Parts: sequence; C-alpha cells; structure tokens
Amino acid sequence: MGSNLSSRAKGTQKTKEPVGARGHTELKAEPKATATWDLYHTNNDDAIEASSTFDTESEDEDADEPNDHFDERETIMADCRNLASMAQDFLHPELPASVTDSSATARCYFDRVSAPDVDSLDEAEARAQILADVAALKKLAKDYMHPELPVAVTDSAATARCYFERYSAPKVESVDEADARAQILADAAALKKLAIDYMHPELPVVVTDFSATARCY
Repeated sequence: MGSNLSSRAKGTQKTKEPVGARGHTELKAEPKATATWDLYHTNNDDAIEASSTFDTESEDEDADEPNDHFDERETIMADCRNLASMAQDFLHPELPASVTDSSATARCYFDRVSAPDVDSLDEAEARAQILADVAALKKLAKDYMHPELPVAVTDSAATARCYFERYSAPKVESVDEADARAQILADAAALKKLAIDYMHPELPVVVTDFSATARCY
C-alpha cells in the first residue's frame, strides 16, 4: 500500500520536496494552479480524498475560465457591431432607418420647432436674383454720383470714347462766347422793359430807390 501511494504521488507531482517535520510531503501542482497535498502513509482514504478535492477544484476553475472569456469576447464583438452601425449611420444619413418596432415613431429633423427656416428652390433663386439686381443698381448709382472715379476694366483690349466729344453731344461754348451771350440776353431784357413802359404809361412805376423823385407828366 505504501509503495503504490508513493508511486502515485511521484507521478502527479512536478518536483519532489523533502518530507516535513510531521511526515507530510509537499507537492506542487500543474501550472496556473497551486495546491498543497497532505499524503498520509498510514491513511490512504485521506490521501485519496485530498487528491480528489484538488482535481474537482481545478476542473471547476478550468470550466469557468473559458466561459468568462467567451462572454467577454461576445460583449466586445457586440460593442464593435454597435460602433460600426453608428459610424455607418453618421457617414451615410441618406440611408433609411431600419426599425423593428412597428409602433415606433419619430419626427422629421428639418420640421422640428427649433429648426431654422429653409427656403424652397424657387425662393432661393428669387432671393439670389434680387440680390444680384440690388448689387447692379448700387454700382450704377455709385458710377452716376461719382463720375470722377476711374472705370475698372478687366479687358485690356477694351476702348472707349469721350462722352463730351461724341457726335450726338451738344456743342459746348467757350468762356468768351458764354459771356457775350449773357450780355446780349441782358440787353434784350432791358429793351423789353423799356418797350413795355413806353406802350403802357398807365402802369405804375416801380422804384427801388427811396430818394428818387419825379414830377407828373
């Protein structure tokens, strides 16, 4: 009996340690498991019970460890699938939303209360045309009010004629001609007044000089 138990202990232990003070043999278990077996040479039942207890605990640990890894792997894969779905929904908003609940409802993002006002295509085109017309009118008004400003030309081959020297432009008098014309018009106005006074003696005389005196004709 003692020889069979000793051979069994030698077969299962990895390294043999010296016998302790109480006559117990300390053995090391397989990797990832540490246990101390107390083998009694005088009592085979205790040795069998100790070895069976160790085998049961190691089997439970080996059985639980793969299950924990499998659950953790399934959780990681589920998170990855959720992240991939969210990334696809973010990058492709034009894709339809898949709903498994028939009673699920949602509101339109563009029709929400806090959404900014969105112009239709016709309204956007009309607004762009109005802004272009306003810009053109502003440029024309500026050019009309400030003729002294230079003309900005983008075409280097573009030419233009003087506005005042065009064929349809009215003739412009010189300074001497303008003075002579003014003198002639003043003489004509004085002659007209003298003619009126001569033809209508009944009209009162308008005097601007308060010191002027006259006798009755």
